[in-house]
Amino acid sequence: MSDTTSRLAGLTDLANPTRFVGLADKVVPWLAAIAAILLGVGVYMSFTAPEDFQQGIT
Repeated sequence: MSDTTSRLAGLTDLANPTRFVGLADKVVPWLAAIAAILLGVGVYMSFTAPEDFQQGIT
């Protein structure tokens, strides 16, 4: 079996709903935590950004 065929077989395994849900159950909490951290960083940066040098405080 070639390398491409084995990769394709790995992706086709995820077409099985039971296997996909098993993978999603492991991945979703990590992705949610990363998204929450990045959202917090973005909100912090938006409130601490310096004023614009051309427009000033509006």
